[in-house]
Amino acid sequence: MGENEAMHGVYGTAYYVAPEVLAGSYDTKCDIWSVGVILYMLLSGNPPFNGSSDIQIIEAVKKGDFEINGGVWDEISPEAKDLVMRMLTHNPEQRVSAAEALNHPWFQQTMGQGSVKGREKIHAALDNFRKFNSGNKIKQAALGFMIQHFMSQKEAQELRDAFNALDVDGSGSLSKEELIEGYRMIYGDNFNESEVDALLNMADENDDGVISYSEWLMTAMSRQKILTHEKLEAAF
Repeated sequence: MGENEAMHGVYGTAYYVAPEVLAGSYDTKCDIWSVGVILYMLLSGNPPFNGSSDIQIIEAVKKGDFEINGGVWDEISPEAKDLVMRMLTHNPEQRVSAAEALNHPWFQQTMGQGSVKGREKIHAALDNFRKFNSGNKIKQAALGFMIQHFMSQKEAQELRDAFNALDVDGSGSLSKEELIEGYRMIYGDNFNESEVDALLNMADENDDGVISYSEWLMTAMSRQKILTHEKLEAAF
C-alpha cells in the first residue's frame, strides 16, 4: 500500500478505532487517533469514548465528543490537553501527523529538553561531540569495544536521553539541522555552522548525511569515564 493510499474495511477494537475506519476509508492518520485514545487513558484513567457495549462505544466514537475539563483533567497540563485534542481531531485531514505530534511542546518537555537536568545532559553530550576526533579505524574499533562492554547503564541512558531530545522528528538519527538547533539551544550563537559540518563529516561513518545512535554513542560519550585505568586494564 502506498503512503497516501486509502485503506478499506473495518478492523480494530471499539475503544481505539478511528471514526474514518468505521466509515470504511482511512489512511495512517487512524493510528494517530488510536494512540491519542491511549494517551487520554494514560492521563485520565478512563477511555474518551465509553459505553456499556461495543455498539454504544462505536456510536460515541462516531460523534467524536470527549471531555478534557473537570475532575482529574484539572491536574493535567495545558500542553498535554492540547496534544490529546490534536490527536483526537475528528477530521483526519486536520489531525496531527506522527512527526507533528513528536514535535509538540508536551513531548519536548516530557523528553527533558526543556528541563535543567535535560539541558545538562545535552550540554555534556554536545561538549564531548565538539571534542570528537575520529582518529584511525583501529582507535574507533577499540572505542566501540569499550562502549559495548564497559559503558554503565547510567551513562548510556544519559546519552540516550540527550539523543532523543535532539532527535525532534523521531527519525532515529540526527540531521545537520537538528544538531544546529541543539548547538543553538546550548551555546547560543557561540559556534559556527562549519564546525557542525566538520564534526558531521568525521562522525558519519557510513556517509549517509546523518548521525545514527551508534555513531552518537561513539562521538558523544565521555572519554574520561570510559577510558579509565580500571576499565582499560579489564579490557586488556
